[in-house]
Amino acid sequence: MTQQPDIVTVADQFQIMAALGRDLREYCEPLGLDLEAIAKPLQIDTKRFDDFEARVSFDKFCRLMEALAVISGDDTFGLNFGKLSKPSGTGSFGFGLSNAPTFREMLSFYAKYVHTIVDLDVFNVTIEDNRITIEWTHSPLITQREQFVDYSAATVLKLFQFHAGRPFSLLKARFERREPRDTAAYYSHFSKNIEFGAEINEFVLPGDVLECVNPSADRAMFEFMAQKCDDIAKTLSRKKDIITMLKEEFIQNMSDNDRAIADVARRMGMSERTLQRRLMEAGSSFWETYE
Repeated sequence: MTQQPDIVTVADQFQIMAALGRDLREYCEPLGLDLEAIAKPLQIDTKRFDDFEARVSFDKFCRLMEALAVISGDDTFGLNFGKLSKPSGTGSFGFGLSNAPTFREMLSFYAKYVHTIVDLDVFNVTIEDNRITIEWTHSPLITQREQFVDYSAATVLKLFQFHAGRPFSLLKARFERREPRDTAAYYSHFSKNIEFGAEINEFVLPGDVLECVNPSADRAMFEFMAQKCDDIAKTLSRKKDIITMLKEEFIQNMSDNDRAIADVARRMGMSERTLQRRLMEAGSSFWETYE
């Protein structure tokens, strides 16, 4: 695994596979966008986008997507970029997906190994009543992620349609992002049933896609790629530090205006004394972290 760049902020500990940006240059050129010039102030080396083992700061990648949307004047930049993405990628994750024998096995593989591509706080898959519900979200420390949510949602839908062997509409979609100026693009691409400003991103798929078969699948390759993803996952295992946990807690409960140390500690599953001790060991304090 290529060495990760230095972590500059707490949010930089969350990583994304650099190769997700490999088609950005090609997409930006017709729009008159100088990708390198826009990425440089964000300390992103765009050459890393061609390295399938490299990882970059997820926060900085999201900020790059937001900057490209603002400069291009296109509030649907992430959505349009995602719609043009290639449904079957490369690398262990991409090869594993493309060789899954059935949609059910592809979905299971995706759920198990998607964290090797991008840091997620939540990724749940529920199958019931002939419906597949997929929920996902990222750390609240990644504050500027609307364009990335659009991009990833469009990419995932295209991937699922590819593995189902047919286009289909979502039964329902929910997005964390604010309601965009052009909602028609979202209704036509995802579903007639969309909610913006949701607490978590959600797709509801028709359950009949589960048994769709991939005629070009190679089970031996699929199982080998699963082993490779297992190896990658071991190198990426990360336990959140106490400062990150506390910052996320502040952001998630900011609207409640409840900042009593005892209550915050209880919500984090520890005593007030334990929280203060762990912060002291990390070289910080409760109010310093809050500020």
